[in-house]
Amino acid sequence: MSSLLCFVLNYGPVLHAQTQIIGTVIDSDTNEPLIGAQVFADGTPAFAETDENGKFDLHIPYNKDQFYQLVRIQYLGYNEYSDFVKTTMNGDLLRLKETYFLKSQAVKLEDVVVTANKVEEIL
Repeated sequence: MSSLLCFVLNYGPVLHAQTQIIGTVIDSDTNEPLIGAQVFADGTPAFAETDENGKFDLHIPYNKDQFYQLVRIQYLGYNEYSDFVKTTMNGDLLRLKETYFLKSQAVKLEDVVVTANKVEEIL
């Protein structure tokens, strides 16, 4: 019992540590905030969406075996942003970029053909 209590007291804060990334996603051409951009960390359930001001708050669960975490930002019609974020032994963030600029990307759509067939009705 005392060894379990000692473990919890010594390692408890590390078990619940998270890396927090707070930032803003902006259109690089217009400097307008991008509303609804998706921000996530690969291989984790961490996910956030930008608000009406382009701001997000992402909490990445601590992983004792991983000191770099790939973070991605996606928005339809824009190039994806991805970068590695380095964390420390206790899950603290070492590197934080507060404003992320996404560049618009031309999206080529294929032609859409709509056809209809009339079914004969017998009255």
